[in-house]
Amino acid sequence: MPRIFNINGACRTGRHYMVKLESRLCEIKIMIDNGDYFTINKARQYGKTTTLRALVDFLKEDYLVISLDFQNIESAEFMSGDSFVHALAREIGKKIRNRVDVPEDIKKGVELLKKAGNLPEAKEELLHWDPKALILSEEKAFRQRVIEVFWRAEAEESQVILLSGPTSSGKTTASRILAEGLTRNGNRAVRISLDDFYKDRVDAPLWEDGQKNFETIDGLDLDTLGECMEDLLATGHTKVPIFDFASGTRSPLSRDLTFDDRTCLIFEGLHALNPRITPLVDKFRILRLYISVHSDYVDGEGRTLITA
Repeated sequence: MPRIFNINGACRTGRHYMVKLESRLCEIKIMIDNGDYFTINKARQYGKTTTLRALVDFLKEDYLVISLDFQNIESAEFMSGDSFVHALAREIGKKIRNRVDVPEDIKKGVELLKKAGNLPEAKEELLHWDPKALILSEEKAFRQRVIEVFWRAEAEESQVILLSGPTSSGKTTASRILAEGLTRNGNRAVRISLDDFYKDRVDAPLWEDGQKNFETIDGLDLDTLGECMEDLLATGHTKVPIFDFASGTRSPLSRDLTFDDRTCLIFEGLHALNPRITPLVDKFRILRLYISVHSDYVDGEGRTLITA
């Protein structure tokens, strides 16, 4: 049968004239191998479905590929995380039920998600079934949220990112992901910890009981921070202090820092969003970011009472 030009629906090799997709599929696979997300967004009849179908065949030697069509999920099922988990698990279950290449433990995990009453319960089931899978899933979701911030910083041409949050909330991890993304996109990313601007421990402010107060912004040398930012604006160069936590004093060493139109300074610290920091950097294009662990409050039945 001679090939024809297809103007309706997906193209099929051997039946329709098609452009060669190999180079495009190779580019997509590189992103998948790196654990990156990708989207295909184009008008009708540009080859989105054809490309995805070809991608399934292209990946199946190296990956377990499950192709889903979200058009099978009702609009109401997108309204909450709980309903979406059920719908997604249902659609995955349909696809893998009779596939011999899908390990039984994956099928079991999908069934657990289908039986879960809500999203927290689903995560609890997944934790008991495969703790490593849950951790990797949460880390990937966290990374994706930070990457969304990176794209915003790129779009707004941010020169300073102020990154704040409680202790152990992921500030350092987030700043590293942001720096990696900015660097890969051709920018200079400089991570600066506000902890390096601590005053010497002997000069730290006190609580009412006389104990050292390391939580207050008064423990930071804001004058030095301001001078550093003024130097960057005036000359494109400054020396950033280094705090020696072992001795509780500022190190005699310092870090050379340069700034130009392709540089983004990422300030990370407990007080990065404090109003007293803003005047020191307000001559730069600023992006503010608060990061914290998920801290919704729920009752004994899993109903959300307060959303963080």
